[in-house]
Amino acid sequence: MNNDAKKSKVDSDLENRLDTLFDDDDQAEKPLVSHGPSEDPLDELKSLVMSIEWEITDDVMARFISQIDLLKTRFEEDRILVMFLQLLGSLGLYVKTNKGKAHPISFKLLNSVYNSFETAVSPGKISPSEKKKLLYVELNKYKELKEQIDATRGGETEPPHGPAAPVGLATGQEKKDRASREAAATGNPSSASAIVTQKHFDEVMDAFKSLLRKELNSIREDIARLAKKNRT
Repeated sequence: MNNDAKKSKVDSDLENRLDTLFDDDDQAEKPLVSHGPSEDPLDELKSLVMSIEWEITDDVMARFISQIDLLKTRFEEDRILVMFLQLLGSLGLYVKTNKGKAHPISFKLLNSVYNSFETAVSPGKISPSEKKKLLYVELNKYKELKEQIDATRGGETEPPHGPAAPVGLATGQEKKDRASREAAATGNPSSASAIVTQKHFDEVMDAFKSLLRKELNSIREDIARLAKKNRT
């Protein structure tokens, strides 16, 4: 086989691989493993989301966060569903911290993310690539909410946090944890909400970047494998 023919075959094989990863005609997903009774696993979460629309109580929010953790375990083999749950968990912690002072859009986004998650969970309702598109849409909304929250805090004055730690002695996470404790001690919910929002925003975006890296690494491995195969 000459070089042009080999290159053409590699390009064709790579195109097929990309179609498998990203096109709407993705292969069927593996069925999710059942971890409990046959009733809808989202019933409790849906009920809690509706409850949050009417009243935000510590009990409801604690149950919401607990349900998110349970569902992460149930759907742990599906990275897209786990990321939806991370989004819901981050929004839940923000609402729990701020209650009635939470940004109005956060409640709309909580409902939007839940509805997209419910669609993504439904067996055979949408393809894997459509699930990814839903996730990307909600991630963009989440990022916009974070930017709006930061903008509303732009004119606020931060309370003093005491003497600064010597350079090099405190890690980034230690600084966040210390600031969180100080914000709670001074009774400043705005400072506390900013810390919660930034921390969980970073976690969600890191998970998203990790997902993209895995996709790209998979493509690179296939390129190397196909190139090696066609050289022989």
